[in-house]
Amino acid sequence: MKRKIAAFILSAMIALSALGGCAQAETLEPITFTEEELSRETKMVPNPDLTGELTFRYYYGLSPDPTFRDNALYSMYRKYFPNVDLRVEAVDFANTPLREYQIQLATEIMAGSGPDVVFLQLQGEAALNPYKMMQAGAFLDLTDYFRNDSNCNPSDFYQPVMEAGRYQGRQYLVPVYFQCPLIVTTGEIAEQTGFHPENCVDLKSTWEELLPVLRENPMNLPEKEMVHYLYTPYWAPAFTGLPWIDYETQEVHLDDPRLEEYCAFIKDELSLYSKEKRIPYYTYDFSPALEQGTSHFVDLATGDMEGLTRFNFRYLNLDGIDDIILIPWQAMDGGSEALINEAIGATQNCKNPEAAYQLIKLWISQEFFANLDIWGQDQQPIANRKAMEAYMRLMQEPMVVYRDNYGVQDAPGLSQDLVEQYLGILNGITSARLSSPELYMVQDGLRDYFNGNRSYESCISELQSKLEIYVTE
Repeated sequence: MKRKIAAFILSAMIALSALGGCAQAETLEPITFTEEELSRETKMVPNPDLTGELTFRYYYGLSPDPTFRDNALYSMYRKYFPNVDLRVEAVDFANTPLREYQIQLATEIMAGSGPDVVFLQLQGEAALNPYKMMQAGAFLDLTDYFRNDSNCNPSDFYQPVMEAGRYQGRQYLVPVYFQCPLIVTTGEIAEQTGFHPENCVDLKSTWEELLPVLRENPMNLPEKEMVHYLYTPYWAPAFTGLPWIDYETQEVHLDDPRLEEYCAFIKDELSLYSKEKRIPYYTYDFSPALEQGTSHFVDLATGDMEGLTRFNFRYLNLDGIDDIILIPWQAMDGGSEALINEAIGATQNCKNPEAAYQLIKLWISQEFFANLDIWGQDQQPIANRKAMEAYMRLMQEPMVVYRDNYGVQDAPGLSQDLVEQYLGILNGITSARLSSPELYMVQDGLRDYFNGNRSYESCISELQSKLEIYVTE
């Protein structure tokens, strides 16, 4: 299996090298905004004069449910731009492995073919290095399309999230889905366990506050080894704010003493999980865990909006637990970070750039995301700050939701306090990055250190060598 994965990675590197991964992109002026641009109202504007063809490739497939996000997106696009011949190429993820698809996509773009607009998944089995593709000039520069759009205000978006899709100060990719990992608990549990969330000002202090509670098990839970899900701490170096790779200079920096400090601090705890001596607690539907007292805390690595608002927070409120506490995973300097798992962009060979830009803008627009036909179905936080605020306001209204296999129940709206907590975390994002294979290399490269089999210096030295080869291949 490892040999097959290595072969896939090698194939991806070859494909991306053929894209011109070694060549330096032209140095361009970074995005700047005038007062006039910052006073605009972002909105979609119908344009029947926009014509031509537009191909859009989406890796997931289409849902037969007409209210589902994807079909609604295409329906709205055709409403705004009725004379654009939008052709959707839906790649069935059940039949096409992600790595295979991405290598094929890279090859097409290299040959000057492929779709006009492409949807990219950058997590799990992803093979593409998005920054390398931006450097190679694979994507159309969207900077001036956004800047010159009189109906687009850049301050309506989470800037750190948008910046994750930039290279040399220019916008090539637009993030669609990002995760902001959270620890979820309640005020009652915090008081019983002696946990003080106000002390969690950065990653290290959070763990210093959390680990004694987990180890001492003050609530005498029957399943001490399954109190929380330690997925995020494996990824924690990704959220420490350490500049492993400077994508502007293509230099690798893994010798930052803060990384060594963090690794040494968390080593013993992580080694228990890497040796499978502890089973991580994992669930999207975490409300029963907190309601029934089977867990102290829930470490939610991928907090999709539907899981948080529709199937968790509402039920906790329904059962009288309304003092939920959200603690974001934070960088070593205390800033909240986000990791972009999905993005959308126009390929360099796009035949209809204006139509492509309008499709990308619609995907992250408030009109789309806060549409009444969408909000109960969509799972994704997006780069549009106003759209997220509108979504959370909608979730303050009561609704009927499926609670379990026994039928439906009315659920109350979210409390104002909870809405403010969540929006505060999103507004507090200070850095965001696109997921890419380097993150998985770092995770794998440090595992020997976590297990106590190799020194920190040895693991970092090998990892740095691999990454330097990877970014200069």
